[in-house]
Amino acid sequence: MPKISRKDQQRRIENSKKSHETYKENMKLAVETVLSGEMKLRTAAQAYNVSKSALHRIVKKYKNSAEEDRTQFSFERNHGFQQIFDDVEEKMLSEYLIKACQMCYGLTVKGTCEFVYKFAVANEKVVPQSWHTNKKAGIEWIRLFRKRQPQLTLRTPEPTSLSRATSFNKHNVNLFFQNLQRVLSKYKFNTNQIYNCDETGVTTAHKPPKIIATVGQKQVGKVTSSERGVLVTMCVAICANGQYMPPFFVFPRKNFKPHMINCAPPGSKGTAHPSGWMTVENFLKFVEHLVEVTRCSVNNHILLILDNHESHCDIKVLNFCKDNGVVLLTLPPHCSHKLQPLDVSCFGPFKSYYNRAMDDWLLNHPATPVTIYNIAELTGKAFPQAFIPSNIIKGFQRTGISPYDPEVFSEADYLSSYVTDRRQAVDEGNKSYSTDQSTSNDKNEEQLSRAEIFEQLETTPDNTINQNQQTDYGNTSIEPTQQNQPKKLLFSPEEVRPHVKCQNRVRTQNKKDKKTIYCFN
Repeated sequence: MPKISRKDQQRRIENSKKSHETYKENMKLAVETVLSGEMKLRTAAQAYNVSKSALHRIVKKYKNSAEEDRTQFSFERNHGFQQIFDDVEEKMLSEYLIKACQMCYGLTVKGTCEFVYKFAVANEKVVPQSWHTNKKAGIEWIRLFRKRQPQLTLRTPEPTSLSRATSFNKHNVNLFFQNLQRVLSKYKFNTNQIYNCDETGVTTAHKPPKIIATVGQKQVGKVTSSERGVLVTMCVAICANGQYMPPFFVFPRKNFKPHMINCAPPGSKGTAHPSGWMTVENFLKFVEHLVEVTRCSVNNHILLILDNHESHCDIKVLNFCKDNGVVLLTLPPHCSHKLQPLDVSCFGPFKSYYNRAMDDWLLNHPATPVTIYNIAELTGKAFPQAFIPSNIIKGFQRTGISPYDPEVFSEADYLSSYVTDRRQAVDEGNKSYSTDQSTSNDKNEEQLSRAEIFEQLETTPDNTINQNQQTDYGNTSIEPTQQNQPKKLLFSPEEVRPHVKCQNRVRTQNKKDKKTIYCFN
């Protein structure tokens, strides 16, 4: 069966919905024409392009319906089957799954099947007997549900630490933008004076790209230099006007040799450290390299935005920056994936071009391993392709740094911190709580009562289910009567399965909150 793209699938669904609406309108006009006596049954069916037998059935049903029921009468096409949930309910399920994914607590296929079954039981839906037997929805229903909701897909999630998921919240982001506004107002920086620097690791072992292989072959190999590569740290600085500073390398050696950076991007510099990591001494050399390239001074300041690693905040670095006109503004902890331009738009393309360059190098040098002395050459090929002005400028725009935009992030971007968001901490000494307790108590009582009802529905034995509700979803014809009209939900998806939320934090000591953002000027 040929694969259908998501765009074509979405177009087919939209065309199908338009066809249903057109059929519904034509059937309604045909019924009104027949009942008014303007046309005969066959003539009206041909004029409005509807089935004669279906028109006869709808006319007969409309005549037999009560006068007060005709306002909600359904003229839709009868497919011979009935969906368990209507379009509104499936839209609610889709929005719930998307929100859970944005919170970094997404549901698996099995978890979704179990959740859908509980949602159906809580709202007294007619479901197949297999759902009650397995206590979950069927795989076929999930497949068709994803087909009806093309905005959903199955993805392998990227492991995200709790610190990174919960630290990116409105409080930390607002503190950063307040400090950024204070610095911009004081020094009146232009785009050519705003820089961002960060380190990334380049190794001698790359990630191979996808290749053409035999269908059904489980293991496909691609040559790499080694199982575990040797790490070389590369520190880069980019400017808000689209320019970049030549990279600075830290090689895992005791002594640095000039030939280590042969064929590197012009103007690159390097140093050596036994671990190959960034230290205070190495970062001080990088800042000296930055001052040399930018030619900043106490009369010509520049703004350097960086993370608050301990090597960046040493007193030696701070004194040197103060003497040379470098204003330091650090990012909140564990927020660089959203607030750092290098992580947002530059390092990703660079790693892709770097892996491609190393793959080409291995093809041209068969049976020859890559060493740290080849890293500068490979970086020289990948660096100019990734650090282009469009990527750099886009990184500063998407983070709201330049141009300054503190509202660049939407509510969906902060959903990962929803689990730990709290209104106000609880003081254990005087037991003082914030907000209206009367309102919160009423809401808690209402939620408790609804939870008890849902628990009773969930624990109802299977033999108490009305056997008349065991419907065969085959070729059974279900007439669009008053009983099939959608009724109001008893429980929303959030009430059936509330989103995860941690408990309020209790303060036992009078400690001041630690600053998460530091600004040095």
